[in-house]
Amino acid sequence: MNILVLAALTEATGNAVTSRRIARLLGSAHTVTLLDSVGATKKSVQELVDRAQIDLAVGVHALLAGPFLRALTNARGALPYLLVFGGTDLYEPMDELSTKQMTRAVEGAMRLVAFSPENRARAEWMWPEIRGRVELLPQAVDVSSFTSKGLAAPTLLRDRLGLDPESFLFVLPTGIRRVKDPLHVVDAFSRWHREDPRMHLAVVGALLEPDYADGALAVLADRPGVHYLPPLSHDEMLAGIAEADVVLNTSLSEGMCGVVLEAMALGTPVLARRNAGNQSLVVHGHTGLLYDTPDELVEWGRALTLSAELRHRIARTARAKIRAGHTPELERHAYLRVVDEMAATRASLLPTLGPPVDEIARALELLRPLDVGGPTQERLRAVAARVTSTPELARETKQLAGLLATAPPSVAITEIGARTASRPTLAMSPDERNAYHLLLAAMQISDARARTSARGVPGDVIDATLSDLAVWSRRFEELATHDGHAYGGLTLEVLSWCQRFLRGELVRLGPVQFDLRPFPAPLRVLRHDKTRALRARTLDGRALDLRTGRIGEERGPPLDSRWQIVLEPGTPMLEMWFPGALSRITLADVAVAIRRAHALFATLSPETVPAGVYGESWRLDPQVRGLFDDEVGIDDIGRVTALYPSVIDEDAWLRRIFGPDVDRTRLGERAPRTAVEAKLLGHLAQPGRRLEPRGGFVLREELERLPEWEST
Repeated sequence: MNILVLAALTEATGNAVTSRRIARLLGSAHTVTLLDSVGATKKSVQELVDRAQIDLAVGVHALLAGPFLRALTNARGALPYLLVFGGTDLYEPMDELSTKQMTRAVEGAMRLVAFSPENRARAEWMWPEIRGRVELLPQAVDVSSFTSKGLAAPTLLRDRLGLDPESFLFVLPTGIRRVKDPLHVVDAFSRWHREDPRMHLAVVGALLEPDYADGALAVLADRPGVHYLPPLSHDEMLAGIAEADVVLNTSLSEGMCGVVLEAMALGTPVLARRNAGNQSLVVHGHTGLLYDTPDELVEWGRALTLSAELRHRIARTARAKIRAGHTPELERHAYLRVVDEMAATRASLLPTLGPPVDEIARALELLRPLDVGGPTQERLRAVAARVTSTPELARETKQLAGLLATAPPSVAITEIGARTASRPTLAMSPDERNAYHLLLAAMQISDARARTSARGVPGDVIDATLSDLAVWSRRFEELATHDGHAYGGLTLEVLSWCQRFLRGELVRLGPVQFDLRPFPAPLRVLRHDKTRALRARTLDGRALDLRTGRIGEERGPPLDSRWQIVLEPGTPMLEMWFPGALSRITLADVAVAIRRAHALFATLSPETVPAGVYGESWRLDPQVRGLFDDEVGIDDIGRVTALYPSVIDEDAWLRRIFGPDVDRTRLGERAPRTAVEAKLLGHLAQPGRRLEPRGGFVLREELERLPEWEST
């Protein structure tokens, strides 16, 4: 067959690398013409089709290639084409004309391809009528041009930047453009460099948006520890990725980032911004690390610099993921199969699109079995009716739901808060706003089910996990009944938290929520090789009392070689959260849940074995534990838990306990609803008293000594 591959071939872009690779793969069995859509016209493309007697076409990017393909013909009629979603066509905002052009291109495609479940879900969200028609073909990565040369320990970037061998080099390969957001972390990284001059960030890439690039270059040049380098050839960039200690991705959105794939294939740890495309590749703590805020990037960057074991484990598991699902050979077979199937179909047989989908009605139907509470259901239906009857509000709602599902969580939540506060169409009372947040969450349920199911999570676990939407909603209804407020639904803060399980990271097993994550606290725990006792130090060497979670003022004495590190930032652990009342959960309940979590994550991420469990709670505050000594669950769990300071501030815990509008200054206005609240309010009313929440951990060795562990 004669096949046309059409794409924008701008150098140093993912589209160019992907399109050239697809053309090479198809060229192993067919005659392929690769054409740059930049500067092309419909007339010139049609002339090429006629001259080369093209039988079918492959277009990469619904906007940059799609409009050309929609108009092409050959001797048998409309030219059949395969449309591959690139990434920016799914995630970047488009004007009305571009959206119409993409829609026509999607409607005319014989076959549609996405690189990941997240990209497929995004395409189906943009064009609901194509649901079920988008084929999943994971993108491959080919680093053979670099590895075949046998280059070892290159120092290309370090030599250009004049860095000494002791420096840690973080490399951000990226086009200098808004959607890549290269300035997102430079201030935080520069502060880190001032604290530790060994840390350096090299931003490497082409200036793709001149009106943005001038200002960006000025910022990059002004920040100590941050360097800009112009684009490199592909082989040089691969050498730079192999040389780096860590490769970053800071994008607001991604399809399936080729640079991330290349770093994983070359064994360089990846630290990527949490967005839908990056989450399709990077499983946090296993095949890389994910961050949402600049401070979080520095936190995980520091963990990587401190732990060679973390770097090596991530590199090893990432390479295994590439070998299992992202090789050129797998991709070649997939594309050859698709074009052969297209050739066997009459070219004039265009696909039949499904009926329009009412996303709001569908979201309400998915939410119904979760039992969010009667009053909340009523408000939810009223808000949904307002959305569907107001076209502008319906458009805004769809945009915000899509942002939640794909953008970094902090970006999405900030945008939702800004729009509901300032846009006249979204002006709502507090009770309407909470119901609206719940509606936005419900619009994610379908994709959340698909995403977690694709990971291998059983259906009953998915159901239990999604039921936590109702747990929060009913909790706020209880507060409303007492206070006379209409809290029902989700606050913006809780909607942000719910992204943990709506994006497929967190699962619920029995009464406990779990995630297999790298340990985040800035401390090291050591075990004596003979006595098996534990001691802890902060990263700057101060002693930490594991019974109280208090940090000493002075550095602890050095520990001899009999003390071995068993827990540090980045160590894989099971993170635990208790969405219900902790007082009603026994240690035996928790032991059963932990065993189930070990079994589940052993199938989801078999290469990453947790060293224990950890979590945070205000109930672990040593000051208040004595107030609730009649609650067996708290006492039992606290008895076996080693403590450290919580990273969640006091006001966040107060909102969880007393309600979404409560902070420290308003505690005196509270009338207690329960005996627990009465005791806690009485404690906090004492001069100088503050809530001191704690994180707690139990390592596997201690867990296995518990009678409850043996009996479960």
